Amino acid sequence: MSDKSKFAIPIAVSLTILGYILLYFLIFQHKWIHVVSELEYLMAKRYTVTVDLAIEPNHLPNDFNAREKLLTEINGILLKRIREVDHNSTDANTGTLSYTISRVLYPNDMVWLLSTKGEIAFYQTFEASEVISYFAEIDKALAKTIVKQKMAEAEARKTQGNASVGDQLFADFIPDSMAEERTLSEVKRENGNPLFEILYVNVNGDFSNSNGNIGEGPIVGRAFIKDTAKINSYLSLPETKQLLPADLKLMWGTSTFTQEKTAIALYAIQQPYQLSEPPLSGKFIKDASHTFSDSFPAVDFSFNIQGSSKWERMTKEASSSLINGRPVKKCIAIVVDNRVFSAPRVQQAILEGKAQVTGIENLGEAINLATIIKSGELPVPVITQKVIIK
Repeated sequence: MSDKSKFAIPIAVSLTILGYILLYFLIFQHKWIHVVSELEYLMAKRYTVTVDLAIEPNHLPNDFNAREKLLTEINGILLKRIREVDHNSTDANTGTLSYTISRVLYPNDMVWLLSTKGEIAFYQTFEASEVISYFAEIDKALAKTIVKQKMAEAEARKTQGNASVGDQLFADFIPDSMAEERTLSEVKRENGNPLFEILYVNVNGDFSNSNGNIGEGPIVGRAFIKDTAKINSYLSLPETKQLLPADLKLMWGTSTFTQEKTAIALYAIQQPYQLSEPPLSGKFIKDASHTFSDSFPAVDFSFNIQGSSKWERMTKEASSSLINGRPVKKCIAIVVDNRVFSAPRVQQAILEGKAQVTGIENLGEAINLATIIKSGELPVPVITQKVIIK
C-alpha cells in the first residue's frame, strides 16, 4: 500500500464523520443553540452581590410582632427566589432585610429578583387601530392647552415689564428686542403635537408620526424612557383622561427597542371599569419552568383548575374578537408589576390551562421570571436601600 493510500482512508473517514456532525447540527440546530445558551450561562463570569431591602414605609406595621411576622413571610418568599444565600438577616425594629449571594451571573437581575413584588397579571388588550384616534384627540387638546397657557404667561410678563430673552421657562415665547412679536399662529405651529413629539405612534409599522396604516397589535406607540414621565403627566390630566374610554388602561412594557436600550412601548390594556382586579392573576398559577421556543428562551407555566377555566375563557374571547365586524385574533398581555412583559397573539382557545411567555432576551431572565412565578408575590412592596457588587 502506498504512502498516499495510507493517509487517504483516515482522511476520508474523518471527513465523513465531520459531515455527519455538521448534518446533525443542521437538523437539530435548535437543540445546539440550547446547548450553547446553557454553556454560556454556566461559563460566564460570576459576582458576589449584597442587597439591603426595606419594607415600604406606608406598609410597615406599627406593632413589633406584626412587623416580625411580615418580615418572616417576605424572607421566606425571597429565599425561595435565590435558593442559595451566603448571608441573610432581618431586623424587625427597622423593617429591613439583607442578603449576600455569591456566584451570581447577572447582578442586576439578582437585584430585580429580590426587590420586585412579583405581581403577575393577565389582561385582554385593544388593537392599536381601536384606540389611536383617541390619542390624536389628546394631542390636539394638549396643543390648545399649552398654547393658551404659554401665550397668556408671555403676555403677562410683557405687561409687567419682565419679558427677557434669558427667561428660562418661556424663552421661546418671548420676542427678542430686535425682532417682531411672534403671532399666535407661529406659536401654534411650534407646539402643534406635544404628545406625538415624544410618543412615536404605531403607524406604518415604523412608529412614525406620519399618516398611514396603523400597525397591528396592542402597542400604541414607543417612547424614550426619559420622556415617559412627561407622557404620563399628559395622560393623567383631567382634560385628557376624559377623552379616553373608561375600560382602557395604559401600561408601559419591560422590553427595550433600541440598541442602547433607551426606548419602551406603551400598551393598550382592556380593563373593565367595574373590575379593580385583573381578570386573571398569578395566584392561579400552579407551576412554572424556563424553556426554549423557536431557539429563544421562554417560560412555560400552568394554571390550577380555577385558573384554567379563566384562561380558557380569556383565550376564547381573544381568538374570536371582532373589530368593525371583522374577525381579529387579539393579544393577551402578561404583566409583571404593572409592566407588560409579553403580549402574545392568541390563535385559538387554550383548553389545557397552559401558557408560555416569549420575547425573553436571555436564559437568565427566563430562569428569573420562572422563579418569580413559582415563589409567589410579596405581600407588600419593598425598596432597595443599598447594593454592593463585587
